[in-house]
Amino acid sequence: MNKEKVRIPQNIIQTISVAGESVVLFYLYTKLKLKESNWIVCKNYSEKGTDILLLKVKNNKNRKAIDKIRIEVKTREKLETITKNTIRVQFNLSKLEKENSDYVVCLWLELHKFLIVPTNEFKPVGKKFRYTVLKKEINEDEYFDNWELIKEKLK
Repeated sequence: MNKEKVRIPQNIIQTISVAGESVVLFYLYTKLKLKESNWIVCKNYSEKGTDILLLKVKNNKNRKAIDKIRIEVKTREKLETITKNTIRVQFNLSKLEKENSDYVVCLWLELHKFLIVPTNEFKPVGKKFRYTVLKKEINEDEYFDNWELIKEKLK
């Protein structure tokens, strides 16, 4: 039985990406309790290879950043890759994204599940870098919903 591959239109892929970044912005703000700190979260428009910046500011009047955490967001609407009867979830980074991000927040849109993965956990595969987790073990993965990894850096 052959399954026909369905191509998702580029505008839908872009919409999924923007939605994922917006969800992660919200989660970072609420989960990390940024209102109670001198850190702010913002969409990145100036630096290549990262989607979101967490910026530590001196105070609310002087918003000059004195520290930052760079976050890349990877959102997928369908993540499963089947190899040898095992379903794997894979996230890929380009070299630029790996070099210019501290963390990757991987969002599995259908299940609303997050993996917060340090970029050094992405292993080279050809010209890309990949993090793979078995679907059946995603809830046990050390990075599953682990917002504490980023929260620790806010101190």
